[in-house]
Amino acid sequence: MEFRYMVTYGRVKEQYRTYEAVEEAFEKYTKAAEKHGVKVLFWGLPFGVSESLICVCEGNMEDYTALLSSTEAEVLEPWTDGRTNLVMIP
Repeated sequence: MEFRYMVTYGRVKEQYRTYEAVEEAFEKYTKAAEKHGVKVLFWGLPFGVSESLICVCEGNMEDYTALLSSTEAEVLEPWTDGRTNLVMIP
């Protein structure tokens, strides 16, 4: 068994006040994630939770950890106060 999907909930950063700004930020974040072997499957605005943003990624834990450790990703993440649920597959 291994972790394959990462589901992150967070709050949109203050500088991204419009949907277009969030979309542009995700384009940049997606490119940074791909450099680390992580694929952004989709992102959106969740319903029924306190967070204002969700991002679902696919990859392995080593690559995802490398992405989280990179300064580039920290700057480019369109969210703050993120929490991630890891999905394990058989």
